[in-house]
Amino acid sequence: MGGTETKPTPPPPVPVQEDERLNRASGRQYFSLDGKIIFSVAVCGQMSSGKSRFINAIRGVDESAANAAPVGEYHETQEVKKYAFPDPGLSHIWLFDVPGSSRDSVKNEEYFKEHQLVAFDCALIFVGSIIRDEDIELAKLAIKHGVPFKFVLSKCDQRIEDHEYDHNATDRETAKKAFSKKITAKTRNQLHKKGGLAMSQSEIFLISSRVIENPDVYGQYRIDEDYLLRYITTQEPLEVQITQKRPRSIGFCGTGKGGKSSLINGLMGVPNGDKWGAIVDQYSENTTKQKYKLNRLTTLVELPHTDQLEETPRNYIKNHRLDQLDLLVLVTREMVRKRDLEIANTARQNNINCIFVRSACDRDLKPTAHNPEEQKANKRRLKETDLEKYMRGIETYPALVGVKCYFVSSCCIYENCSAENKRDFGLDEDELKEKILSD
Repeated sequence: MGGTETKPTPPPPVPVQEDERLNRASGRQYFSLDGKIIFSVAVCGQMSSGKSRFINAIRGVDESAANAAPVGEYHETQEVKKYAFPDPGLSHIWLFDVPGSSRDSVKNEEYFKEHQLVAFDCALIFVGSIIRDEDIELAKLAIKHGVPFKFVLSKCDQRIEDHEYDHNATDRETAKKAFSKKITAKTRNQLHKKGGLAMSQSEIFLISSRVIENPDVYGQYRIDEDYLLRYITTQEPLEVQITQKRPRSIGFCGTGKGGKSSLINGLMGVPNGDKWGAIVDQYSENTTKQKYKLNRLTTLVELPHTDQLEETPRNYIKNHRLDQLDLLVLVTREMVRKRDLEIANTARQNNINCIFVRSACDRDLKPTAHNPEEQKANKRRLKETDLEKYMRGIETYPALVGVKCYFVSSCCIYENCSAENKRDFGLDEDELKEKILSD
């Protein structure tokens, strides 16, 4: 009656309770994981895709042993179970056998929550005969919750035999290469279609547990088994990776006389010819691996040139232990060669980060006296023209999509580079140094 009507005060909002199954700390406590000691691997993915057999094989445990993961037609994993390596040197690695997912099982988000996959340092997503939408959605959840993941296409020995039969192949090595190329391209296309460009660049391992179990008998089927084993046995827990800076090794490879040594010397700040620097000799080329300490944490590794045609890209990576590198720098001149593209492609497929460097750009840039704007235009044209050449080659390899190319003049790498040289020849040197020094 003449007074202002008072509206009732709305109740306070109900706080949203975080699902403990998506809390990493809670999950690690549940599985008794010490983030500074144990590296934990969730072996998950499709039902009947060979997860349990892989766990036994990689640990060197016979299926009949008491500490083996149950396998076989009538053994289906019902709950997450931990398996340690019998080898004392690998006792810090725990493998977790996760129940298989199926089209009729709980949705992917519930699968991720139910088995607390957020707790692990890595998820190996096992794929059966073909990658499914569910596998890609599981990978998206891993990305969302900060869990590194790899796709594992298993039972490839059987698939190679099927490929031989379907194509009337008589040479197993040829059939294996054809199968590997076909299935990798098909999988990456599916990942790109359903998950986008970043998903299509995910690491994919092609393996056969029989190769791991008995390499002498089944070695003819070997594809990525060694690379996957090396990945698992050389990693550190996420907490260690996040909180501690680790020593880094950066490899430099490419064609002979491509400018690797000069680039390394520029990064170290020593002139060509210095006894502490990489050897620059127009009459000879390095054929052995050389290491140079850049700082306390970073070692620059000059790799043998890539002109040895008898050495396949895969053998080059294996022979020179490129899997131990944190970054591979492929140094080229005006054109990137098919061989270097193949090495880079194989490196990316095996979880090795890489970049391209177009070196010695100063040799192709003539300074324009008293006309800095014209020189800027010259540098821009050089980059545009050469980058177009690079991209024509790079885009033929799906694994190289997104790999960065830097244009540099070695004289401008040095900290004491003159302002005049910087103006006339400077391109991407600062970005390259930042990439190498701060990653």
